[in-house]
Amino acid sequence: MKEDVPDDQTRGRLRAEDRRGQITNQFPEPQELEHTPEDTEESWEHVQGGHRGRRVMGAIAAIVFIFAAGFFAFSLLRDDKDKPTSHQDGNKADLPKSFLETASEAEINQAIADCVAGFMNASSHQERCRFLIGGDTLEPTLSLFYARPGIDPPQSFGKIHTKKQGAFSGVPMYAVFATQADRNIGSFLNLLPTQSGMAIDWESSVGFGNLSWEGFSESKPSTPTPMRVYLEIIPFDAEKPDIDLRAYCKISVRGSSQKQIASFVRDSEVATQLTMIAPPGAIQPVCLKLKWINNGASVEIAEIVHNYWIDTQRYQYFFQSQSAPSSQ
Repeated sequence: MKEDVPDDQTRGRLRAEDRRGQITNQFPEPQELEHTPEDTEESWEHVQGGHRGRRVMGAIAAIVFIFAAGFFAFSLLRDDKDKPTSHQDGNKADLPKSFLETASEAEINQAIADCVAGFMNASSHQERCRFLIGGDTLEPTLSLFYARPGIDPPQSFGKIHTKKQGAFSGVPMYAVFATQADRNIGSFLNLLPTQSGMAIDWESSVGFGNLSWEGFSESKPSTPTPMRVYLEIIPFDAEKPDIDLRAYCKISVRGSSQKQIASFVRDSEVATQLTMIAPPGAIQPVCLKLKWINNGASVEIAEIVHNYWIDTQRYQYFFQSQSAPSSQ
């Protein structure tokens, strides 16, 4: 049987394959070339170079594509990682829903009435704590506060006389004035929403301080003592320089007409914060750490605990972890 004799072009390809020890794609037809070299070996090198060039370009394109895809995926992961969680302020979608978001006006009014009545009808501090923001953790504080002379806890619930809706640091709240049954004694109560109802912010409602106003004035503590006070900045008179470089304000507490002058260092963090929260002429409720200085001769503002009387950090923690107590 007659064997086919390879032509010169095929022989050139075979010689090149033998020397390179590799298998290549089929050699292109001569008409695909721009010209036909006399040496088929030269033709093979020329085409192989073209294939290598295309393979290199293809590899580069693949690398670029992989890099781009990887960067895009990394960006998505990073964006997802950077999204605020329920522990990070700013993403309300991750926070539990407030009772006020889904409740009707009638349901809100009923929740307020149940909470106020439950607190005022309670027969023990432990029972009262069921209706407070902070829950059982406030029982020692209630015991301390209601042991002070002339201060008694509510004994019964009569009716709600006034109820005003507002907002505090972006949180809806209700300020309520309620009286006891058959007694001309009233209580101011601040209520904030929980996940399933309303709860009383007791410390801001009673203006709680670690000492009574009388106790603070008489014992003259030299260590910073948390107190909830009304504060009014006294305008600084530039024509009367203070050699001690101090600024002054008036402070008072709920239920007392007595006012005390307090001072703070003019160029201090306290001064900067007070300038932001209490402009001259304004009477601002604020929680401060106060102490007596100069051997009990004057009062100094040592620290600002938080603006207003409501502890928003404690409220947010309570809101995310607790539900409103039931009056059942």
